[in-house]
Amino acid sequence: MKKKRKIGIIGCGNMGEALIKGLIKSGLIERKDPLGCEINSRKLKAITKKYRIKLTKSATKLVRISDIIILAVKPQGIKLVLKDIACVVNDSKLIISIAAGITTNSIEGILKGTRVIRVMPNTPALVGEGMSAICLGRYARKQDGQLAFRLLSSVGEVIMVKEKLMDTVTAISGSGPAYFFYLMEALIDVAKKQGLSQSEAKKLVLQTALGASSLAAKTKKDPRVLRKSVTSKGGTTQAAISVFKKKKLDKTIKEAVKAAIKKSKQLSGG
Repeated sequence: MKKKRKIGIIGCGNMGEALIKGLIKSGLIERKDPLGCEINSRKLKAITKKYRIKLTKSATKLVRISDIIILAVKPQGIKLVLKDIACVVNDSKLIISIAAGITTNSIEGILKGTRVIRVMPNTPALVGEGMSAICLGRYARKQDGQLAFRLLSSVGEVIMVKEKLMDTVTAISGSGPAYFFYLMEALIDVAKKQGLSQSEAKKLVLQTALGASSLAAKTKKDPRVLRKSVTSKGGTTQAAISVFKKKKLDKTIKEAVKAAIKKSKQLSGG
């Protein structure tokens, strides 16, 4: 991607800021022009100072000077933003939306004939370890997808899927960090009840989670294989796994994810 193509980010919340940080670090943006739009004055000042960039309160002003517009606003506010910028959007601009549950069709319904790409990122993007899935709208071209892929790669890993799978992606990787945090909470809690301090319990759990994830990623072995390699017959791990199986933890997890998929479909009007 040529640096002269200007990127504008509407909304500088957690995900918007994560993208600003990643794009600056990767050298995909220039600081001389307004990079983002944020209506919250306090947030605007904080981001401007932190990253030494220019922001504006005007979405239309940002869109006019941008080739690529990233919509990083909350789902409930996206229609107002789309109606606001519709008068300055044309077919030369690429819209990338990271608003959860908002379909490309609904955006295209307001921004007629616009090239749209939908993205489902997740919060680990805040530390450059995000997982994003992207899908192309009706008018988006192959090269648009490649461009979005490169931009989102600045904050983590990326895959491309069909839009009909975005509800599943939302339930797995979008909501997924919370599932792991929930497990961490439980492990820290039981460790504390067994006598470890808060700091000791937290360090044990967080490093174990990080180590397990890194081991799976670096060895590329199936998690089932890695789990069995730790589970010695008659040992402590097997004792714990036996309880998980008795309580049908795997079934509970599957039911929970299906509930998340169902909710995602409801929110997106599917």
